[in-house]
Amino acid sequence: MPVDVPIQWQANGTARVAPRVNLEFVLWAREEGMRPEEIVRRLPALDLADVYAVIAYALRHPEEMEDYLLSVREMEERARVELDALHPDRQERMARIRARHAAMQRLAAEDDMRNELSEAARMAEFAREEAGEDGELVNSLLSAEGVHPAC
Repeated sequence: MPVDVPIQWQANGTARVAPRVNLEFVLWAREEGMRPEEIVRRLPALDLADVYAVIAYALRHPEEMEDYLLSVREMEERARVELDALHPDRQERMARIRARHAAMQRLAAEDDMRNELSEAARMAEFAREEAGEDGELVNSLLSAEGVHPAC
């Protein structure tokens, strides 16, 4: 029984397996060792049966798929060269953007840590207030849990 392969060849030489999902994304994911279920989780526009059909087609037509991936890489390289010609400082700008993004992620992680520590301190203060005379016992219990109340 023949299986319909959901590959739609475009006029510009690219191939789609779903709206906004190019064939190379599925092929590269498979090359990276992703299982079809993982590919569908990463690319929810895809149907699991279609991913299996694309993989089966690629296994039956390895030369065609290699030629396709080579043409995609050539198109990407031409686009990169054109972009570099139009925007000579593109690489430098991208490096600054990546550095700014990494700094923002670090700040967000530090904020999360401060918020967790602040919450732990509030919990410790509440526990001390509730404990009254047994404050030392509460501090010992909190320390055992990894919460080090401020003195």
